[in-house]
Amino acid sequence: MKYGKANLNNIFFIISKINAIYLSIVFIFAIYFDLKYRKLSNKLFKLTYFFSLLMIIIESFFYFENGLYFIILKLNFLIIAFLLTFMLFMLKIIGGSDGKLIILIFFSHPINNLNYHFANNFFLLFSLFFILYFILNLFSNNFFKVNYSFVVFFSSSRKISRFKKFYIKMFYKFINYSELSDLRREKYQIKFYLLIYNNRIKKIQILSQFRPPLILIIAISYYILIYLKVVF
Repeated sequence: MKYGKANLNNIFFIISKINAIYLSIVFIFAIYFDLKYRKLSNKLFKLTYFFSLLMIIIESFFYFENGLYFIILKLNFLIIAFLLTFMLFMLKIIGGSDGKLIILIFFSHPINNLNYHFANNFFLLFSLFFILYFILNLFSNNFFKVNYSFVVFFSSSRKISRFKKFYIKMFYKFINYSELSDLRREKYQIKFYLLIYNNRIKKIQILSQFRPPLILIIAISYYILIYLKVVF
């Protein structure tokens, strides 16, 4: 059965809308579980990849004359997404769940809207938001009350260089020691066991590396690209 060009455009438009709704539901669940539990269940990803595969099979029916092209193009972008997410994972920038979600985007995204510009712009936006988050963290550590704890921490060791001080302020936070039992390991990773008493807020604090809500950054990056695609 052959379809006219106008009919195919309508079909691909419907597929794109269904995919956008589907990914929106996935993002809602992923963000909820990530913010509340800092962990995503493998069952969630098994279910989402199953539905994505069904959508790909349905989409492939409309490439009856270019089936091989569809498969090669889909695999090509999946390999690109896997390699880039694997690199980010090895650099400890993202976690396993974050990588699975990024690959899911490229796995389920309709092929007629998937190109190298989309891949490049997605990872570019993700990187920009990632850097922006830690710049804001640096600003917070410099100008808010937690700065007092950094002064005490840095004064305890004269071997800390200016570059290392900048790095610590950018990627770390001081948290109240009394709140450790309420925090999950996936959210904070204790790096230094030196306790600091913050005289301004009357709290004992400890330095920790904070894992930002990357799934939220992934969702924002994706929707900005979708918005730009619709507008332009």
